[in-house]
Amino acid sequence: MGVVIDFDLSTVLFLGLVWVGAIFFLKFKKRKDFTYLLFFTVFYVYMAKLIDVTQFPMYFSESMRINIGQNVWGNMNLMPFFTITEKSTITSALNILITIPFGFGMPFISGLRARGVVIAGCATSLLLEFFQFIIALMAGFTFRVVDINDVIFNTFGVIIGYMIFVGFVRICRFAVNKFGICQNDILKYVLERPQIK
Repeated sequence: MGVVIDFDLSTVLFLGLVWVGAIFFLKFKKRKDFTYLLFFTVFYVYMAKLIDVTQFPMYFSESMRINIGQNVWGNMNLMPFFTITEKSTITSALNILITIPFGFGMPFISGLRARGVVIAGCATSLLLEFFQFIIALMAGFTFRVVDINDVIFNTFGVIIGYMIFVGFVRICRFAVNKFGICQNDILKYVLERPQIK
């Protein structure tokens, strides 16, 4: 017998309540406009999905520990690139892909430039790995290996995402100037990103 905590309706409802609170705070305290709230909401949904993918389900089960459990300390990797194998390249690629939206989306909800976005992305990745470690300690086993390579590849994904952001804004500016595209609030918001001169 054991406990399985999954990303279920109660989690979605909790995150929905947090989102409502954040929207009220941003709208009425910080005086953010609708366009900002839209970009914030998209980024918030992405972060919720990132937490879902990296943290859930959580197993607190003796049978799971016996069948698939790995040693929390013995299977942890703190040596960069030490455990990279041909088989793990798929995981490494997924770790890059999963954080590209972070590097792309963070500049739309903050004034952070490249260094700030990369630091925020790296810190987020470290935090997610730390939570995996804490959950593993609580359960007494892990089926997700705490791995420094995940942080490295996540950070690389953030860098790629930021580069895509820069290219996207520049392409939008070029298209508007070249073809005289009419600007709505969302397009204006994209074009006015302060990170790109």
